[in-house]
Amino acid sequence: MHVFGVDNVLNKALDPLFLGHMHEKHLELGVKVVAKANAAESVGLLVREDGKVTVAEYSKVPVSIAQQTSDRGTLLFNHGNICNQIFSVAFLQRLCTECLPLFSTRYNTADKNIEGIDTTGAKRQFPCVKFELFYFEAFRFTEAVGALEVDRASEFAPVKNAEGVDSPDSARKIMSTLHQSWLQKCLAEVQLTPSDPRCEISSLVSYEGENLGEFGGMKFTQPVYLFYSSGTR
Repeated sequence: MHVFGVDNVLNKALDPLFLGHMHEKHLELGVKVVAKANAAESVGLLVREDGKVTVAEYSKVPVSIAQQTSDRGTLLFNHGNICNQIFSVAFLQRLCTECLPLFSTRYNTADKNIEGIDTTGAKRQFPCVKFELFYFEAFRFTEAVGALEVDRASEFAPVKNAEGVDSPDSARKIMSTLHQSWLQKCLAEVQLTPSDPRCEISSLVSYEGENLGEFGGMKFTQPVYLFYSSGTR
């Protein structure tokens, strides 16, 4: 079962490389990760805790730990979780029959201020505690888990904010840069249009840049959209 977040526009559903990695390593759980962009990036970390693989929420990781580096100068905790994993059916069956009650001990708490109405009818902010149970707590219950580090430029363009970093605009730019590179590899020419520099290739045309040879030598002016529609392009 392939489970991934819908906020990443570069998700590769049923990635054959990912599935092959699972099969070759005889894994119950495969997790995709990317190298963090920087110590402050808002992504969970794939770590070991008490000998078990889990995800540490970025908000719970002290800055002093997040900034630690290895002898090579890279972040010591550098495997950013992008909410992209494959579970074996056998593992999920065992999880539901043997391990489910243990989830009650794995709730995460978050302090929130929630707007409400007090006894006088006035609106005000109420301090509350939010209880969250994350699906990645299931990671703790498998011994056969493996991580696959992927190139963030081709597999990670999340939409989390309205503007700026991790916004629709930034995700569109990352996708456009990737798809433009696919056309350039087949010797197509793509001319930039500063007012609308978009380039989008439907997955019905190409999954990861393959089968684009017929566009070799062609000239495109952005915005570029390649897609199938009723048997035509």
